[in-house]
Amino acid sequence: MSRGGFHLPPVDTVVVSVSPGEIRAAALRDGSPWDLLIARDHRPDRTGSIYLGRVRRVEPALAAAFVDIGEGEAFLPLRGGAVHEGQAIPVQIVREAIAEKVAEASMRLTFPGRRLVLTPGRPGVAASRRIADKAERARLQAIVKRLATPAEGVIVRAAAAGCEEDGLATELRHLRDLLTAVQGAAGRAAAPCRLHRDLPPLLRWLRDEVPAGVERIVVDDGTTLSALRAEAGRLGLPAPERHAGAAALFETHGVEAEIDSAAPGEAAPLPSGGRIWMDRTRALTAIDVDTGAGTHHGRQADALAAANAEAAVEVARLVRFRGISGLIVADFAGAPAGAAAEHLHATLSAGFADDPAQVRILPVSQLGLVEMSRERLRTALPDLLGAETTALAALRAVVRAGPVKPVLTVSPAVAALLGGALAPARGDAERKLGGSLGIRSTTNIAPDRFTISNGEI
Repeated sequence: MSRGGFHLPPVDTVVVSVSPGEIRAAALRDGSPWDLLIARDHRPDRTGSIYLGRVRRVEPALAAAFVDIGEGEAFLPLRGGAVHEGQAIPVQIVREAIAEKVAEASMRLTFPGRRLVLTPGRPGVAASRRIADKAERARLQAIVKRLATPAEGVIVRAAAAGCEEDGLATELRHLRDLLTAVQGAAGRAAAPCRLHRDLPPLLRWLRDEVPAGVERIVVDDGTTLSALRAEAGRLGLPAPERHAGAAALFETHGVEAEIDSAAPGEAAPLPSGGRIWMDRTRALTAIDVDTGAGTHHGRQADALAAANAEAAVEVARLVRFRGISGLIVADFAGAPAGAAAEHLHATLSAGFADDPAQVRILPVSQLGLVEMSRERLRTALPDLLGAETTALAALRAVVRAGPVKPVLTVSPAVAALLGGALAPARGDAERKLGGSLGIRSTTNIAPDRFTISNGEI
């Protein structure tokens, strides 16, 4: 924390861990994990993919329609547009289905690259406000205006900062090729069907959510390493390297511990000795800041301000890392007011400076509460924890341990998953082990625990 306030450090390292049924990746800033991706094989993510859908029904009261995309149904906000039942329309998935909600689609198609986004049907050139240097923003806009046709719409992304014309021209040609391919497929296809599949989740996360300036990408899987090396240049990323340490990659960088701490009832510690509690309900996420003994050092007002500023940075990090979205209310210590409240708000805002999700933060209230809202990009980490996470952790652990005749002892819920939805992941583990994996189900083990042993079931 500098005297001028908190400045969000850049992402310096990305760590990618691959295990049976799952890919996990984390973005680190000064050694601390700030952003997390968890992609599970049995839960395909269609975000960004384009379909020729057929309107199943229109709901005027919702100003929306439900569209059959051939892989289920999608919710389509109309936002001034008009469609009719039975109509075939191209749509793009903007949010994957979650819990009881179906996927959300849009008729405003976009073709994103690392540096540019092509927006057909919406002509004009715009640049991301996250390019802080106004001169650089103007330079990039001038270049793209020369490259784009009058009918094309192009957004210059923050990752374009520092790029020269040749690189931008190459990416724009690639995006045009994608658009042409989709238009051609739509002319030949019969609805409902998929017209374009976007990049896999890991590459899409690196393209869209990881800021420019990454120095290292460390991967613990050879196949994924090769795939990333093939795409790194096009995405403006450094050449990935293979993890060489004896300890697991996520354990080495403290990511595994951060994931474990997201379990309900766990508090996140603050460096000064305080704690942060997060409680999620259907309506909102409540955050309570307990400054602990840190406020008893020095002048009370100064100590409270320093403790709240420290907590604000950690609140931003935890919200981002855990993927918390919707309405969030944070209760800071001592009802900060005046300059202290302004400093707290500025510090919290700085923690979300390059957040790919849209965030709105209201000023500190008279009761010391901060209300904010955050866009949902994917399922929140706490919602992923449970029997499924335990099952995948067990497979990861048994592959790493490599016993001769492995047997996993798990709860009935975990055993059911390993014999059902996660059977392909179990098969992947067995291929890595070079033999069968025994599963022993017992009610004498907690749902979030497992044991590994050698021998027959």
